[in-house]
Amino acid sequence: ADIEDSELPMNFETEFGTLIIGTRGDDRYEKVPFIIDPGGDDKYINCGGAIGLIGNSGGISFIIDLAGDDFYSSEEIVSVASGLFGAALIFDFEGDDVYRSSHYSIGSGYLGFGYLKDFQGDDVYKGGIFSLGAGNFGIGILLDREGNDFYYTCLLYTSDAADEED
Repeated sequence: ADIEDSELPMNFETEFGTLIIGTRGDDRYEKVPFIIDPGGDDKYINCGGAIGLIGNSGGISFIIDLAGDDFYSSEEIVSVASGLFGAALIFDFEGDDVYRSSHYSIGSGYLGFGYLKDFQGDDVYKGGIFSLGAGNFGIGILLDREGNDFYYTCLLYTSDAADEED
């Protein structure tokens, strides 16, 4: 059965946390463990991390974004496709995206599993210590299939507004 645009967004409560199916427009998500977004230039704030021992998502998290120029941002550690005693996955299918996060982020696994796969677009990756496909007693994968991409690590940030203009 097809879902009509007028039915979106849709929220589902699970025993592991909220699942949101977003709209085709520009959406903003904050601290949501499970997201499926069909399109639009979306903002993901403190999303996409999984902490197994103390997290409220059962140690799992995923984001599936089908289209749009998206902005993933977090000042928290273990965020943006990163797992600590857990597993976190992000699949972004198209668009010129920005991934900006603190430490232990952007496809990192620390005693866990973090996986970020970006299929296409000219993307920017900015992470702190132990970021951008790093694993420590775990598995961290950052896989970008195509595009003219930029990778920065071990940087400190002070303003979301300044980074959004990149």
